[in-house]
Amino acid sequence: MLSAPRFACEPILYGWRSFLCASIITHYYVLNMLSYFLFVINFVYPDFGLVFMIDTIFIDIDNTLLDFDKCAYLSMKSSFEDCGLPFDDNMFATFERINLALWHRLEDKIIAKEQLFKLRWPTVLAALNLSCDGTRMEQCFKHYLYTYAVTIEGAEDLLIYLSSKYKVYATSNATYEQQISRLKSAGFDKYFNGFFISERAGAEKPSEEFFNYCFSNLTVPKENVAIIGDSPTADIKGGLSYGLTTIWLDRRGEKLPDGVKPHFIVSNLADIKNII
Repeated sequence: MLSAPRFACEPILYGWRSFLCASIITHYYVLNMLSYFLFVINFVYPDFGLVFMIDTIFIDIDNTLLDFDKCAYLSMKSSFEDCGLPFDDNMFATFERINLALWHRLEDKIIAKEQLFKLRWPTVLAALNLSCDGTRMEQCFKHYLYTYAVTIEGAEDLLIYLSSKYKVYATSNATYEQQISRLKSAGFDKYFNGFFISERAGAEKPSEEFFNYCFSNLTVPKENVAIIGDSPTADIKGGLSYGLTTIWLDRRGEKLPDGVKPHFIVSNLADIKNII
């Protein structure tokens, strides 16, 4: 059998050897550069790798998507007008202080939600030296709070972005009908796959029981879930304790409680799109 002369095959073999060696060297350098890049990223941002696992988002409602402070201000003003009481901005500051303290006591399981609603307005009115039935004031306040839905800047843009990439669930310690009503008023309800509200869960954030309820309705591991919220205790401490990736919305430059270290901190909602 005739075969090609040896000298005729050598250029072809040499060409393939050169191409193969060049490919190996190129891939070697590319992989090394990629490894170095990932090393630097993880050194500077040690939680960077967490975001690749995320496919589900928990997001708080009040002061994360809806501006509770502005809604509460409008609700308090309207309630005082209905009850024939004088109102000024300093009075709202008193409400904020007392209301926040009561919610912290709720999160710490010192009081139940029914006690919070029963104590809130009698305590505020007494601090303001005003005379009015506390039960009536609570009813008026809740009525107006159902109707007001002032949004946080960038909230809808963030929800549009998140809902295009992830399954999104609202989490809240407020009452169910109130939060659904406010989300609908804001036009936000359509962006959610579901709503985890403490009234239905039978427990409040940051408790383990609340998150157990959430995951009893899901089929994803906790490693695939990130929680976004403004509360260092309810959202961030609760999420950390349960093993979730945490993103803290700090719009006011607040101080974190001892031992609470969010994976990521943002000062506005738009920055979240740079993380996940």
